[in-house]
Amino acid sequence: MKRWRANPVRMTWTRQLRFILPVLAGCSVLAGCSADTPSKLAQETSSTASRSNLDPALSMMLQQPGSAAQAVDVLIRTRGEIDAAQRATLESKGARVGSIIGDVVTATVPVSALPGIAGMDFVLRIDLSRAQRLR
Repeated sequence: MKRWRANPVRMTWTRQLRFILPVLAGCSVLAGCSADTPSKLAQETSSTASRSNLDPALSMMLQQPGSAAQAVDVLIRTRGEIDAAQRATLESKGARVGSIIGDVVTATVPVSALPGIAGMDFVLRIDLSRAQRLR
């Protein structure tokens, strides 16, 4: 009877990184990147990072034409309980703040304001508010 063994060529994340970085560098050279490419990449990365803490349903709303004026109810998860200055910052972006319970803020936000709110340093995640059923 043959015994199965674990794969001895298992790649750790450091090995994967050592493999991927030169490949990416080579691709950028072949693509003919210009001197301003790093700044473009930084802008794209920051916008992607701000959208990564959005609920997928909210991200889809951002991509739909004509939904920018629509307001949605959201739950905003923050790094801690927000103070008056942070609340004012949220409201200046167009959010109508409802309840604040610990590190969770309920608000009604225009879809067009979601990327700006998601990019704030004290915001961890923004989820679409959904009706819950008691069990």
